[in-house]
Amino acid sequence: MSIKVYEAYRVKRGVDPFELLWDLKRRGQEEVKKRLRVLFEDILDGRAQKAADRLSERNRAFHEWLQANHKPSEEIEATDLIRLYDTWFKDICPPDLKEKPQGDIAVTHEKILTDIDRKKDEDDAAKAGIFDIDLWMMKQYGEQLSSFQRNMWALDVCITMRRYRSRFYLIPYCDRASVVGGSLDFLEKDDRLEDFAYWNNADAPDDVSEAQWRWRSTVWNDLTEDDRWKEYVVIDILNWGGWSDVSPMLELMHERSGEA
Repeated sequence: MSIKVYEAYRVKRGVDPFELLWDLKRRGQEEVKKRLRVLFEDILDGRAQKAADRLSERNRAFHEWLQANHKPSEEIEATDLIRLYDTWFKDICPPDLKEKPQGDIAVTHEKILTDIDRKKDEDDAAKAGIFDIDLWMMKQYGEQLSSFQRNMWALDVCITMRRYRSRFYLIPYCDRASVVGGSLDFLEKDDRLEDFAYWNNADAPDDVSEAQWRWRSTVWNDLTEDDRWKEYVVIDILNWGGWSDVSPMLELMHERSGEA
């Protein structure tokens, strides 16, 4: 059987596993909220709009070049289109369009308001407020949950705990490609935990002895049996029903009165 548990930890002896979990949940939610706050502020302060405008301009320039030198994009195979884009970006794209836009997200206020079907008065600046942004992010999250493909809004974050003999083992779940990716990286430096990852398709890390690696093999071979793998405690850091626990909306409303 192929076993690959690339990120896992064992709770050190003498540590109360439940007090540990509650503390990790608190810390995890702080990390998630910190990342979501960056996105809120990128949108509110115009960085997301500038990033979207630059991507739009880059796309327009590429298609102009494509139209002048090749067939229209809809007549080109996808793999060839990717190759042509790579060539264009490397050798032809204007330097100012090559720069990575500031900010972690590219989205326009117009798209946010359209996505949540919120109308603005004609004399309004049509700028999404804090509440609009919160609704929009929840919408992206909800749509991802019902999709067959994961994307940047795969926001579920949790930690599972399993017991083997007298010891407790944790596995964190947080999609690194999502906008909250990395929220559980602090586990690596928590002095109440010790690394307990294991895989059977490659050699052990240099800092793990053969005896230690064999014991990890024993633990994970037993724990990944069907009847045992399902026996775990799950601590949700972020799930769909707990969005309000991590959303920075209220904090930002207090700090930026009038922008809600």
